[in-house]
Amino acid sequence: MSAILIPAGFSAKLSIGCVMTFRFKKPLLLLLAMLSASCGLGAGGAIANSSKIYFAGYLGLSHFGDEDFSDSSSGVSGTFETKTAPNFAGALGLRLSDNIRLEGELSYRDTDITGMNINNGGSMSADGSLNSWTGLLNLYYDFNTHSKFTPYLSGGLGFSRVAGDFSGGGGAASFSDEAYGLSWQAGAGLKYRANDRTSYSLGYRYLDTVGLEMNGVDLDHSGHELRVGLQYDLDWR
Repeated sequence: MSAILIPAGFSAKLSIGCVMTFRFKKPLLLLLAMLSASCGLGAGGAIANSSKIYFAGYLGLSHFGDEDFSDSSSGVSGTFETKTAPNFAGALGLRLSDNIRLEGELSYRDTDITGMNINNGGSMSADGSLNSWTGLLNLYYDFNTHSKFTPYLSGGLGFSRVAGDFSGGGGAASFSDEAYGLSWQAGAGLKYRANDRTSYSLGYRYLDTVGLEMNGVDLDHSGHELRVGLQYDLDWR
């Protein structure tokens, strides 16, 4: 049997990708399994939406991983190590059609900085935090399965206010500041229609905020989010 040769560069990228996705492997596999199962459900369980307007609330976890930073005053760059943190969100939605809906969303998350890795300078402990308020206009596409289960895709654009503090180390400047940046998200999930007014959801999304600058330190604040949601139709047709 002939051997299959894998280029060294490709093998390294594959290993890095596996490490990055390990933390969310089980929840993502569960989400994919639910999406697959929904495609096989019968049409008899379908429940129609009762209103064009709905309110939604979300609760989940944000995994930021290593946050890239660059200090323009000292030339020091590297990554901040951060903790996984809870996130909360509220949204008001408008159904434009059976498949397309818009949501105006406001969300909050707060994470601690626990360490830093300096490019060509090693790793060290650090103390700080980053908390953000994010406003997004999200577009959702719902796939009609003629059942109580609806897979969806989402994308959104907006702005974030990020407040941060950091006790400098390794030549990087300390900061206690706030900044505003452009935010975007892309995700997918599964919604379950419990009755004519109430739905539950499980979803994943990638959220990124760019263009942040605090006391000369440029920061890219991004993370992976898993969320559960409750959606309630308001009395407006």
